[in-house]
Amino acid sequence: MKKIAILIIFGIGMLISPSVFSETFPPENPNYIGFYMDDNRVTIDDIFNVTCYVIVASEVDTASIENLTFTPGIVTYQSTTQGDLFPSGTIVWLTPESNGEINNVGGYAYPITWSSTTTVNGVTRNLSIITMNAINCGVATLSPTAGGTALGGVDPGTTFLSYNIEVHPKQPTGFTTTAINDTKIHLSWNKEKGADKTVICSSQSGYPTNPNISVIYNGTDNETDFSCGIGEHWYFSAWGYNTSSNFYSLLYATSDATSLGGNNPPNHPELWLPANNSDYESVYNQVLKVNISDPDGDLMDVYFYWGNSTLIGRIENSSNGTCVFSVANFLLPTWKDWLEHDTTYTWYVVVNDSEFVVQSNNTFYFTTSKAWDLNEDRIVNYLDISMMTANYLAFVAHPGEDPWDVNNDVLSNYLDLSSVVGHYLETY
Repeated sequence: MKKIAILIIFGIGMLISPSVFSETFPPENPNYIGFYMDDNRVTIDDIFNVTCYVIVASEVDTASIENLTFTPGIVTYQSTTQGDLFPSGTIVWLTPESNGEINNVGGYAYPITWSSTTTVNGVTRNLSIITMNAINCGVATLSPTAGGTALGGVDPGTTFLSYNIEVHPKQPTGFTTTAINDTKIHLSWNKEKGADKTVICSSQSGYPTNPNISVIYNGTDNETDFSCGIGEHWYFSAWGYNTSSNFYSLLYATSDATSLGGNNPPNHPELWLPANNSDYESVYNQVLKVNISDPDGDLMDVYFYWGNSTLIGRIENSSNGTCVFSVANFLLPTWKDWLEHDTTYTWYVVVNDSEFVVQSNNTFYFTTSKAWDLNEDRIVNYLDISMMTANYLAFVAHPGEDPWDVNNDVLSNYLDLSSVVGHYLETY
């Protein structure tokens, strides 16, 4: 059988055209064996996949890597899945099959063999994947050290390509920042596996993304203090750092805080009533309730808006606590602004402490009751008709002010009574 050189690539489900390797791996003599990943950086304790590929100079049916070595102590070998070869000049996706561990001076070696007895043209090929586990920080080098056919021997036309995998430490956890006085913020965190030190950077414009810019801490402790101006807001990012490999964690933890003494923005208003997505809310003297708070205890102006950004009204100089807005009492006396029956309304709240404007995190929805269900008990019956007849021909100052003006025409008359009778015994 003819021997083949094999190139190995880390990754899952990738399809690579020969043009990717037009400069480094031309599809002609010699053959190539190597490795690839989408990103050769992993985090300690990661289980990751390495995809294998091959560029061949001529068509073969059997090829092998007789030794696959990798740096001991950095990664461990988990498993592989076997695949097939493609015809001459084509990148081949293969998977090595482990036949047991072999000790050698370079690390741990595994015999890996690829073979195919099927026709190469028109055949769907399987991906070739090596699964490994990152156990310590550092650089793990994967190397095919020998290759040949199933009959043995080394192909003199094979070029073996080594591949480096970086194993990085984990990022800190439990990263918190707390203002302890007017000019000092306390930071605390937990170091995680692989991290000898913690590196923290600061910024006033947003969370830092580079562990080498504006470093405020680089050490082995789990807490530190940061000095700043009165009432300043600071953003912090924290990386794990491994000293022996000089690797930072691939991810970083974030936290921010404002030193005391300056004005802090109000907290986001918390909408309360009517409850979100509630139905059958009364149209008569409906109230909107919101909880407001300011960390400095500042008085706030509270603005109530409909979901389309139309101002309903405002309450000035409100202190921390519950703010209650009565739709019926605070609206201007224009009929169209009063709550309508059987209608869905959306609303939100904005607070202003004279320096910061903060909006509620969400918008609430509520739906009003049916017009002819005068007592709003979800059924139209004799009780509603009794209310209507008891107040028949009563004058209404504004539509919706009195429940017996069902059609909102400022009068209670036979039209309203007919509407109620027409819906008698309807249940909602």
